[in-house]
Amino acid sequence: MRSMTTTKQPNEPKFLPDKHIEEHADVLLAQYAQQSGEPLAPGIPVDDIAEVFLGLTVEMMDLQTLFGDPEVNGAIWIPQKKIGIDQSLDTHANKRKEGRYHYTLAHEIGHWWLHRHLYTPDTTQGTLHAGAAEARPTYVCRDGSKAAVEIQANKFAAYLLMPTKLVLACWREVHGLDAITLDSLRPRQQKIIAAEVLHRGGLSMDPKSIDNALLEHIARPVAIKFKVSAEAMMYRLEALDLLQRKSEPRLF
Repeated sequence: MRSMTTTKQPNEPKFLPDKHIEEHADVLLAQYAQQSGEPLAPGIPVDDIAEVFLGLTVEMMDLQTLFGDPEVNGAIWIPQKKIGIDQSLDTHANKRKEGRYHYTLAHEIGHWWLHRHLYTPDTTQGTLHAGAAEARPTYVCRDGSKAAVEIQANKFAAYLLMPTKLVLACWREVHGLDAITLDSLRPRQQKIIAAEVLHRGGLSMDPKSIDNALLEHIARPVAIKFKVSAEAMMYRLEALDLLQRKSEPRLF
């Protein structure tokens, strides 16, 4: 997601290795599980984490019109403890948006968990403009940003929604112990692509899109359990080396 900061620019975050971002997400999940008294399971309840555990308000809003950008999916007002999700992701209107909704909400939770300490209100403008400043979000988020805060929030969202232990257990349940490579899917490529075209209503036939479609097809049964998109789960499984674009070389 790309961030367009509309209040005073928060300080840049310090570098966090992926392992540390995952640890942050795991701490939040552990604290939530302890408070709720329920064990963690696929389909992480991010609404409850945001609203019940963290005390944030989550609102469906017409953010794309408000900011004049059709790519805006979410925003967060740190001083007001409020998250806005664009109404295009309303799962009541379109169940197929469930994965994108969950990822966007988890992304905004990531901003709150990782970056709220960076926010400092701009006091140089005096009280005359205080009301207007309060109305502006700290971050407006959309796809494509390379800003450190957005990369960190994206990674946090993936770890929050798809915790390593739960993903590994689900993979074993659905696909067994071994990783799956693109090469192993080639004999079934035509059948898989036909299924993906039917599922999506269309598919670009360039090589990269075909490869992604093959991997997303394998990721989808796991993604459904976690209530995320097949694309998000594909990238998570690749990071865990459970989906591989190239076969690993063997010594013998």
